Amino acid sequence: ARRGGHILYLAVMIWLAVLAVSAEYRDLTGALVVVGVIGAWRYGWVVTNFVRAAIYRKIAYPRLRAEAERRYRTRPVAAHAWFLVTSYKIDPEVTLRVYRALFVAAARAGGGATVVVSIVDPADRALIRGVYRSSPAPAAGVALHID
Repeated sequence: ARRGGHILYLAVMIWLAVLAVSAEYRDLTGALVVVGVIGAWRYGWVVTNFVRAAIYRKIAYPRLRAEAERRYRTRPVAAHAWFLVTSYKIDPEVTLRVYRALFVAAARAGGGATVVVSIVDPADRALIRGVYRSSPAPAAGVALHID
């Protein structure tokens, strides 16, 4: 279906290009018709995609989310939370705030949590370990892996 759509699109574009340069459509009216058809086609796709997005947002997604949440609530065991955080040349104040909030959230995870940190700067390593030790995360069994 996808290949057919592309072939149809190319065929229409070639047809419009031929119309634009043919002898009977060389006047301004013919050129305007061609540009108008291309514009209508283009904005027709905009409207189509907008309508599809609205349907998904208002109808399909709420149903999918409700079903996923229902299934999650009926799980026999709480899900384990995984956090992947990367840091590169971030101000220490920002790093401190981010990791404090992260470790508190990880400690609240019902099924346990693992935090995987990817850093470059050794100073970040010391800062993150210090924040981890002073947070509720170690007592809650949150695993910390620094790479």
